[in-house]
Amino acid sequence: MRKIFLALALMHLGMVQAQDTGEDDWGAWYMYFGTNQIAEKLSIHSEAQFRYYETGGNFNQLLLRTGLNYHINSNAIATFGYAYINTDNTFEEFENEVNFKENRIFQQF
Repeated sequence: MRKIFLALALMHLGMVQAQDTGEDDWGAWYMYFGTNQIAEKLSIHSEAQFRYYETGGNFNQLLLRTGLNYHINSNAIATFGYAYINTDNTFEEFENEVNFKENRIFQQF
């Protein structure tokens, strides 16, 4: 029984060390959000987010969104728009790496 427990414990330790979650690394998000009024109740939403696994590089995600805002009142805005999202699902840089690209419509209130 002790040998089985020891073998399982050693296998578990090897698995824990083999996986890098990136939780202890510093990353960076650079963001821009804008609203440009085009009429009394309408405006254009613009947004760009650049996300990196490390402060100075190692690309993680690019998120670009634009949309049309309808101002219901001074405290409520409904938006309908388009988003382009380019995501790197790994923590490491690889040669010929293929990122996940997404095109979608969105709404928010």
